[in-house]
Amino acid sequence: MDRKRIKAAVEKVTRQSGLSHRDRKGIMKLFRNEMKINARINRLKVMQTLFKHWHVAHLPFALVMLLIMVIHVIITITFGYRWIF
Repeated sequence: MDRKRIKAAVEKVTRQSGLSHRDRKGIMKLFRNEMKINARINRLKVMQTLFKHWHVAHLPFALVMLLIMVIHVIITITFGYRWIF
């Protein structure tokens, strides 16, 4: 079910239950908050999956760059490079 149908069903049930307007309003507020939280949880799951894949792809590049930097520093020190400033 999509959110609109669920919301309509909850509104219908609260109207039929004989609750006061204030109580129905409070229930609908709780319902909206729960729907927002569920949507955030779903987005978080997607972002965690994407981050996991990004991390897997990024790690080899980071290690290669670290290796290049270490080689660069070793060569620079070996050939006696001095700072100009």
